[in-house]
Formats: sequence, structure tokens, C-alpha cells
Amino acid sequence: MQTILFWAGLSAFIFIAAFFFFFRAIQKKSIQNIYYSLVLLLIAGIMGARAGWLFMQKSYHEFTEVVKPRSGEEVYKGMFGNTSAGCVKLLHVLEPVVPRIDCCTYLEFTTCPGELKKIIARNKYVPATSDAGPGTPPVWWRPQALGKDAVALSFSPDEDSYELLVFSADSMHAFYCYSTD
Repeated sequence: MQTILFWAGLSAFIFIAAFFFFFRAIQKKSIQNIYYSLVLLLIAGIMGARAGWLFMQKSYHEFTEVVKPRSGEEVYKGMFGNTSAGCVKLLHVLEPVVPRIDCCTYLEFTTCPGELKKIIARNKYVPATSDAGPGTPPVWWRPQALGKDAVALSFSPDEDSYELLVFSADSMHAFYCYSTD
């Protein structure tokens, strides 16, 4: 940022100096000083273009960092924190590209009972009425594949967010959906 400000400031200073010389050259009717002022104006334009280019480069870099999709591990860590048991294997992850427009974050993972207990303990889950997530789930979202003994839990801290956790009876395979409106 300091480099951009340096080039922009230097450009502005030379631009003001060029206009000062230009008006002094007109007052004195000196063609040579008019040429000098035009050269200074050209130099100011080049420096201003340099500052603009640096600004665009930095803005593009910052923008691409913001919109870069997170890895499955980063999504899991954002939802549940660090895994303490090291037994989590992410099978599928779908995160919204545009958070308020796209519906939900979907995860399918295998885990161990200890890690699943940690996930359940972080919220006050209640038995869910359905194992269907809100919105249109991805093709791989099939909690029914866990069998009739699968457990479905939901949590809704407020009217704008909803969590659904469906896991197998042996606590080794789980589906998770997080929705915000």
C-alpha cells in the first residue's frame, strides 16, 4: 500500500508542478517552458499509470484470495473445530459459492464415535423430524443409505440458521447440513 501511495503522491506532485510551469510559460510566452511542462505532464501520467497498475494488481490478488474456495478440511474445521481424534475422513463437501444466495453447506464424512460425541456436544441437538436437508441437496446426499437405525438430529439457534446431523448407528458415518437464510 505504501508503494501505491508513493507513486500516486509523486504523480500528483509532478502533475501540479507541470500545470504550474505550463501557466507560467503561458504568462511569459515561452515555448520552451511549455514543452518542459508537457514533458512533466507526461511523466506524471506515467507515474499515475504505475500507481493505478499497482492498485489493480493488489486488488486482484486480494479479491482472488477472498473468493478462493476452501478445502474440505478448512470447511470441517470451520464447522466443528480441530479434530482431536484424527479419525475424520471427508468423503464429500459442498460449500456455498455465494453464502446468502446458495442454500447450504453439506458434508459427508466418516469418523469415530469420540469425534461424533464432540460434534454433538457443541450444540443442543434435538431429534429431527426428517433426514432431508433444506433446499436442493447434492446428488451424493443420501442419509437413507445409513439404514433404518440412523439417527437424525437438528439444531436451530435462531430462525435464520439450521443444522442437520444424520449419522449411522455405529457412529462411524455421518451427513451434515448447515443452512443460513
